[in-house]
Amino acid sequence: MTQLLWRASIVVLVVVASAWESSAMAASGASSLSGTGQPAFPTDPGAGLGNWNAIYAQGFSLGTNDSGFGAAGVTPGSAASLTQFQFFRSGRTSVNDDGTGGTLPTPTNVQLAIVNNFFLDLSTFTTSSPELVALSSNTIATIPVSNLSSGEPLTFTFDNVPLTYGPSSALNNAYDYAAIFVNNNGGTLTPVRVPAIIVNYVENPPGSGTYVPLHDYGNPTVDYRNAVSNYINGSYLATFNGYYADADFIANFSFTPLKGDFDGNGVVDVSDVQAMMNALSNLSGFQSANSLTADDLKALGDFDDDKMVTNADLQGLIVSIANAGGSSSLAAVPEPMSMALLAIGGSMVLWLRKK
Repeated sequence: MTQLLWRASIVVLVVVASAWESSAMAASGASSLSGTGQPAFPTDPGAGLGNWNAIYAQGFSLGTNDSGFGAAGVTPGSAASLTQFQFFRSGRTSVNDDGTGGTLPTPTNVQLAIVNNFFLDLSTFTTSSPELVALSSNTIATIPVSNLSSGEPLTFTFDNVPLTYGPSSALNNAYDYAAIFVNNNGGTLTPVRVPAIIVNYVENPPGSGTYVPLHDYGNPTVDYRNAVSNYINGSYLATFNGYYADADFIANFSFTPLKGDFDGNGVVDVSDVQAMMNALSNLSGFQSANSLTADDLKALGDFDDDKMVTNADLQGLIVSIANAGGSSSLAAVPEPMSMALLAIGGSMVLWLRKK
């Protein structure tokens, strides 16, 4: 499981033990504020305060701000499966940033729509729209509008929705998506403004009257497709003028390992033969160290389709590499039967469940 995690405070990218997993981890920026009509741009980063706002949507890309995936061999075009998306409720209660406009309407019956075009025509947005990738499998009945507390997660679940990994670009939206809060009224999808925490802004330089994001998911001057939207212009979502702001959010998704890529470098070649031999000497340890599920392990190394990963599959890997044109590099590879010398008890075999 992989987390694309953006929180408004200090962000640190972490590559975890698995060759197929990475996380963008961060300290929480969600703290309770009191009072109504919070300023649009809180300027006290030392307090760790997130900006209380109310938003419609957040753009995202699975490759934005994350060097770990590439290092683990995940390349643009790789398939991913979305399982969960979280935002964090803010204490915003007013319609406008300055506290005017009355009380923000309480959002009810809210789902999260994943779309492949942030700037789709909302006047024709339905469950049949080609831009719609998926709707969350759950609906949040009521999202409180209250300044008494904030920070609780707004969690939306998805049934392994297929997405494509790739970097964000303002000039190429092939890998860009957006998450939009919506009401589903008989198939008509209407955006809903939800109180949610976004990144802090700071005045830079001090006294200039220019406010910029304290931290940013992506590039604050370029990635307008990877930004938050808190208003609608006609029939289209609109993002902040650059510098582009972002919401606090966590997106959970997973990648399927490349078959035979036991060293996790994104390429299946002769080096994976030795890596597979090492794995087979302690298969349960390899699975645990790399946080692989039984299905992950099967996808990685079950070449003979017997629902097990054994030294018999090593021959399948060798054949696969040879058929791919790498046979000349296989001359020094030991015979599969030499794997018997590495076996310890029953560690060479891991029985896998059928899905």
